[in-house]
Amino acid sequence: MREASNSSDPQQRYLTQAFLDALRGSKNAVGYLNAKLKLYIGLLPESDRQEPEWLDQVTEPYLDKDSYP
Repeated sequence: MREASNSSDPQQRYLTQAFLDALRGSKNAVGYLNAKLKLYIGLLPESDRQEPEWLDQVTEPYLDKDSYP
């Protein structure tokens, strides 16, 4: 993870940083990851689990933004 978080590839660096921040509880990081990876659609396509109420709000700022944070 340390190597990926210092990568010269911006996409790899941003995804790694967001992943680590999400593990620390950052909702904004979850929003970034959801915007880029479609977490609830891609990981839980047939799940009955509800999306968190705050997910759309923290995802929206990253829909047209490639960088994180």
